[in-house]
Amino acid sequence: MKESDFLNLQSDKVKEIYDFCITYDGEPISRHNDVNHFIHRIGLLLDTGYDTKDEGIKQIAEKILSNQSCEGAFLSQIQISTNYGGTGLPELGWMICDFPLLLYFLIKMGYGKDDRVIKAINYLISVSDENGWRCKSSFEKFRGPGRKEDHCPLATLYALKVFSLLPEYHNEQFVKNGINAMLYHWRISNERKIYMFGMGKNFRKLKYPTHWFDIVHVVRVLVNFEYAKGTQEFKEMIGIIKSKKTQEGDFVPESVFTAYKGWDFGQKKSPSSSLSNVINEIIDKV
Repeated sequence: MKESDFLNLQSDKVKEIYDFCITYDGEPISRHNDVNHFIHRIGLLLDTGYDTKDEGIKQIAEKILSNQSCEGAFLSQIQISTNYGGTGLPELGWMICDFPLLLYFLIKMGYGKDDRVIKAINYLISVSDENGWRCKSSFEKFRGPGRKEDHCPLATLYALKVFSLLPEYHNEQFVKNGINAMLYHWRISNERKIYMFGMGKNFRKLKYPTHWFDIVHVVRVLVNFEYAKGTQEFKEMIGIIKSKKTQEGDFVPESVFTAYKGWDFGQKKSPSSSLSNVINEIIDKV
């Protein structure tokens, strides 16, 4: 099996992502599933092993911290089409499916006690609902493609990802509400999608990095909550993942992000050490 590029911070592939992130100058988010965008690539850097001992990581953190709304959300350049209530031009603002990723990065990098980060955490709590996190943004006319009363599966996953790092909140009702929303989605997976996110055949394919809405990402987040781990829904999800282990104890990607062609997880023919390491870390927590 090919050695993971993540084991070597000096690999050309890791350096390319690192250089991209430290030189990012505000390219707007036009598609939240664009894995080449800064909000996703900084998440990949977290898995490579970089930390705040690195000056570049500090630069990234300061860049994020310098753009914050008065309420507390960290801001990005966002380009919303007129079909969804935007102007079609880049504007500084936030959406519930982007600012939690910036907040997650900051907490993971050790900025959890920074007053600006605490303010952002409190704001993320304040915009939760009884069924997790619904579609919200700083853009008044924006409207996501789902029922108004439904939770947004992606936003709820990202918010829970933030609170997975903050054990002092794990027993709070708003966290349990988010977990319950994820489990409910699993229970009705054969009936309908929520905000165009399903938990069917494609969702259940093994995929890495954990950028989007898939079984590895969901389980990777939920496994950090004792409240989730004891549920039948979680046991079913982790059972599906475990069932795909090879005789050698590895995992083969079943779906890939084409942007990562050439990485060990950018192909579907052989085991990926990156994917296998992440899944084995999940299993160790069960």
